[in-house]
Amino acid sequence: KPCYHTEFEYFYDSKYGICYKFNTGLDGKGNNIPIRKISRPGSRNGLVLKLFSKDSETNMSRNFFSSTEYSGFRLIIYNQTHLPLYDEGIYLQTGVCTSIALG
Repeated sequence: KPCYHTEFEYFYDSKYGICYKFNTGLDGKGNNIPIRKISRPGSRNGLVLKLFSKDSETNMSRNFFSSTEYSGFRLIIYNQTHLPLYDEGIYLQTGVCTSIALG
């Protein structure tokens, strides 16, 4: 089933900037919505995202814990019973396809 932007909870993080959470039980306006669940494993049955970024020349973000600059996205997958740590997750490079499977 398609998901819509209203199912993403927006927030701002001082390290990563604009962030979104999906499947939290809240929509972008703070209203309660059902948690999505899948009944079958496989790449066609989970969450599929197409992420679009501005040109990397103009969309550089500063990593406050190092002197390097990066462009792209940070993906953190976590259980709803705990908050993720900053060191968790992976960076997604722009211009490439990335596939992630969880068991």
